[in-house]
Amino acid sequence: MIRHLLAATLFAGLLLVGGCAGTGATTISYHRGEQLPPLSTVRTPSRYVLYSADSSNAIWSEELNTGDEYGFVMRADGNVYGVARGQDIPLTGQAKTYVWKQQDMHPAATGDE
Repeated sequence: MIRHLLAATLFAGLLLVGGCAGTGATTISYHRGEQLPPLSTVRTPSRYVLYSADSSNAIWSEELNTGDEYGFVMRADGNVYGVARGQDIPLTGQAKTYVWKQQDMHPAATGDE
C-alpha cells in the first residue's frame, strides 16, 4: 500500500515538473528543502529559461553560450537563487519546484519556406 502511494506521489511530481512550466527540455530541477543539484555547463548554445513549476511565465530567459554555467546556488543570506553566467536570479513566488529548460534557438525547418 505504501509503495503504491509513494509511486503515485512520485508520478504526480513528475507531471508537475514536466507539464506545468513552459516549453523546452528540462535540464535541472530544484525542489525546496532538498539538496541543490550541481551547476551545469552549457554544451550547445541555446536559450535557457528559468520557471517555477506552478507557472508558465518565465522568471528569467537568455541565450547562453558553450561553457556558460547555470543552475541553482545558496548564498550567504540563506536563500537559494537561480544563477546563469554568474548572475543571481531571485526565485520568485512560493513554488516548491523550479526548473531550467533549454529551448532550441533555431527550430528545424518545416519545409514551408
